Amino acid sequence: MTYVRELMSKNVVMLDLEKTAYDAARLMTEKDISTLVIAKDNEPIGIVTERDFVRRICWKDMKSSQIKLREIMSSPLITIGSDMPIDIAAATMAERKIRRLVVVRDGKMSGILTGTDLIKNLREDWARKLDFLIDSI
Repeated sequence: MTYVRELMSKNVVMLDLEKTAYDAARLMTEKDISTLVIAKDNEPIGIVTERDFVRRICWKDMKSSQIKLREIMSSPLITIGSDMPIDIAAATMAERKIRRLVVVRDGKMSGILTGTDLIKNLREDWARKLDFLIDSI
């Protein structure tokens, strides 16, 4: 069985909720990432993705330098424990219709799990099974 801690990304970038969408876009571009965890007093409270920029700023023709992250973040933050099996994570994502889960361990953020992480694992799992079948022929 595979667990969330084995697939999650550990390098999560956080930004304060009082920063602007422009600050976030600049940071996301510099770091080549599509997600930021939004913090208040250095504690994660929400999440912002590239999709949020499109749906909550661009299509409304708003100026990103005038929009605070607290206005566009998704909150409350949906989390999962690092010791949970990935099938529980996948079911949570499907049920909540989300693509990312913040991973917690002992009450602290320890990473982020994405739909892409789950797909990569599924692909690797199928490749192992296929290799096993070919070897057994």
